[in-house]
Amino acid sequence: MAKFAERQINEFLNIHTSEVFYAFAIDDGLLCLNSLEEFKNTLKKYQEADERYRRDEEIEDLKYNTGDWGYQGFASLNDSPGYNVSLYKKFYQRGFYGATEQELKSTKYYTAMCKLMKVLEESETFKRIPKTTDFKTFVVYGND
Repeated sequence: MAKFAERQINEFLNIHTSEVFYAFAIDDGLLCLNSLEEFKNTLKKYQEADERYRRDEEIEDLKYNTGDWGYQGFASLNDSPGYNVSLYKKFYQRGFYGATEQELKSTKYYTAMCKLMKVLEESETFKRIPKTTDFKTFVVYGND
């Protein structure tokens, strides 16, 4: 999966050469990145349509909500050899039926995604990502 993810990230970076990224996440088997430019566009759109997203806490929540990212799912691990869809489905069902954060983080799926993230973080591919100084990586574990 790591080699697949690295290829996908490299292809993505070859297209998005002028952007600076503040976060990378694995969310439901999707590889996700968001740039400062995309976040600014999203925030502006949301603020024009809604009275929310004015306070720092609301803005921060939006910033790290992968569902609102410009590049949520730029690649899917479903297309990767080694990705176990049945483990993901068990993980998702546990979250849907109210498993605690600790229970979700102890699943085989979450553990595997954290291991994948660690491999990616240490890769030459990850070093290529133009990052903000406060760049974050995370694996989404909830079904918010």
